[in-house]
Amino acid sequence: MRVNEAIAASLLLAFVSASPLQAQVMQPDSSGWTQVANGVFERADSDGSTTRMSYGAAGARYDRAVIGAKIRQLEILRDNGNATEAQLAELADLDKALSGIADVKAVSPEPMTATPGTLCGRFYYGLDSHFLVGVVGATTVVRAGLSPDAFGPPVAYTDLTVYARGTVDPSTASPITVSNSSVNNLNSVSAIADWKQSGIFTPAVLPSSACTGASYAYVQVSAPSVCSPNPGFVSQTKTYSTCTQSP
Repeated sequence: MRVNEAIAASLLLAFVSASPLQAQVMQPDSSGWTQVANGVFERADSDGSTTRMSYGAAGARYDRAVIGAKIRQLEILRDNGNATEAQLAELADLDKALSGIADVKAVSPEPMTATPGTLCGRFYYGLDSHFLVGVVGATTVVRAGLSPDAFGPPVAYTDLTVYARGTVDPSTASPITVSNSSVNNLNSVSAIADWKQSGIFTPAVLPSSACTGASYAYVQVSAPSVCSPNPGFVSQTKTYSTCTQSP
């Protein structure tokens, strides 16, 4: 879905301020997607526009906020008699899109696996894995993050890696794998492997035999003052054996 960037930016600021569960904004993965909110990813396209992908209840709330703001703008123009025919048509389309969000999001589960913890007693990590199945395809979303304890003295580290890899394996096509990593930089990364059916498809959730998915993420840190004799390491592996997931 393409959105007005100015509207999206202002709504995102309000969303971040209002939500204590707001996910940390992450760096773009290797396919260009950046997480901008819980359940929402965006990608800058070559023509200067922005493409947004959202999922789950959080993504539905974000979509409703963005579309609702645009509807209110167009309604003001309409009520003042200043709306063009194109704007009136857009208003009708947006009304339809807003009413259909709940049904569309119902086939996408909330996060399947979220693993928080600490390494060496001084670093916090988070590993997330999602497998999202809809009408047209499936997506594996993987995130990994590592940050220092903000309340203690700084800890020097000699080696640090944050890694995420996601795979979707369709039964009728080659596997799609995307990975992303951050080395020697306290950061968060994400990887989104996205598969869309080609040709004709029916308006129903994909059958279980249509695909499988997998994810792998890990964080590792070498900090001799707190991690000795071995580096701190934790990983998460998830395999999705069918293409049908329940919310």
